[in-house]
Amino acid sequence: MMIEREPHSAATRWLHGIVAIGVLSMLAFGFVMEELAFDGAVLLHISVGLTLLVVIAVRSVRRLAIGWPQPNLNHSAGDRRLAHAVHWLLLVASLLMPLSGLLMATMSGWGLQWFGVELMAWSPDPANPGEVIAVSEFWKGVGHEIHEYTALVLIAGVGLHVAGALKHHLIDRDDTLRRMWRG
Repeated sequence: MMIEREPHSAATRWLHGIVAIGVLSMLAFGFVMEELAFDGAVLLHISVGLTLLVVIAVRSVRRLAIGWPQPNLNHSAGDRRLAHAVHWLLLVASLLMPLSGLLMATMSGWGLQWFGVELMAWSPDPANPGEVIAVSEFWKGVGHEIHEYTALVLIAGVGLHVAGALKHHLIDRDDTLRRMWRG
């Protein structure tokens, strides 16, 4: 597979937009799904999360292969380091979020489905019909904790990312945001 070397190519911008919309939508859905009367809310969340994991993995590989766009040298070294740190934070957290959800789901005992296709069988509890035996309560709990804390990290990272983009556009009046939109 050939990967172009332009950090602001159309493919890169599209992947950025899909991941941004997907992550923000899944965060919102994750916070409200327990309140929904829809029994399949968790299954839908997992299915979309698995799909998003594939897109995030592709985007991450591309980003690591291409590198980040060159920083604007008119900004201070501190601003450039902060921007680079936020980019890494978002890359790692966007991967960690669905991976921790996958860990939590697979260790729960409920199996794993992707839009109704069984990827991992569930572990029914013979003593309690309708209940399951967790594959590992410990790893299920680890996945749950990572998933919850990563949600908060993603929210903070997205906030910093948006604030930085707006600072570039409204205060610095440079072309950073225009380059992100138009390439």
